[in-house]
Amino acid sequence: MQEGDIKSAINSAGAAATLAPNDPVVQFQLGLLKYHVRDYNGSAEALTRAVARNSVYANAKYFVGLSLYQLGNVK
Repeated sequence: MQEGDIKSAINSAGAAATLAPNDPVVQFQLGLLKYHVRDYNGSAEALTRAVARNSVYANAKYFVGLSLYQLGNVK
């Protein structure tokens, strides 16, 4: 991502998430990258997986909320 190639970063993070599906940090990174490119559905899904694997992951919860807000899913 630092080199400006977000698509490759998302592909790499997606591959890492496939290899380590129970790692909340990998799921968070994938969700954050997807949020950055405005893929709010993908972001919410990855970040929700991060929270499911670590229920006290405050940053993941925050970005889940932001993603859901962008999707209009607010209560």
